[in-house]
Amino acid sequence: MSITVAQVKQAKSKVKPYKLSDGKGLYLLIHPNASKYWRMDYRFEGKRKTLALGVYPEISLASARDSRDEARLKLRAGSDPSSERRIKKATKAGAVDFRSVALDWFEKKMTDKSDRHRQRAMSIFTRDLFPKLGHRPIHEIAATELLAALRKIEDRNALEIAHRARTTAGQVFRYGIASGLCDRDVSAGLIGALRDQPPTKHRAAITEPEELSRLIIAIYGYQG
Repeated sequence: MSITVAQVKQAKSKVKPYKLSDGKGLYLLIHPNASKYWRMDYRFEGKRKTLALGVYPEISLASARDSRDEARLKLRAGSDPSSERRIKKATKAGAVDFRSVALDWFEKKMTDKSDRHRQRAMSIFTRDLFPKLGHRPIHEIAATELLAALRKIEDRNALEIAHRARTTAGQVFRYGIASGLCDRDVSAGLIGALRDQPPTKHRAAITEPEELSRLIIAIYGYQG
């Protein structure tokens, strides 16, 4: 059931925070200090999220409903309203940093990847790229800055991770280009700049069908 203007106005604080639901994800969150916040719960790409819509009475019930309906339209169009708001806010402040773009790329492009793949990418961000580049406006980052971060990885002899970090950074820059936040992928100029990875050593394997069939028969017949 929808709530009324009178219910919103007369809602009293309690010992613990509680909600007055208006439907379609929108609700008024009342805190013990009597503060009232408009919130919207929704799901995007299988994840539960919450969108802050403002504080009552600055934002009226009608305005909160308009914001909810606008967010639902974005969801139907395949966009995450929380991510869009974060990028717009950063853009108004003058520039969007690498960390914001990387996290937005991660939310939108990594949801269908395995947990191991996601954890590996996030580890590259938090350990290797964010400390050097996270605070930098993405459109100002030069190839030399990215290379300096990659050299740090090389210094600990993690060559595979260094190459993977360059590839991951490139995906973030290209996402930034598509979002209108930067105009070039500086990682492209670093191809060949890193030390080569050691060649992969393959173990001996059975390649002949007859030999493989004998192995299978031996396994099934093993009584040990």
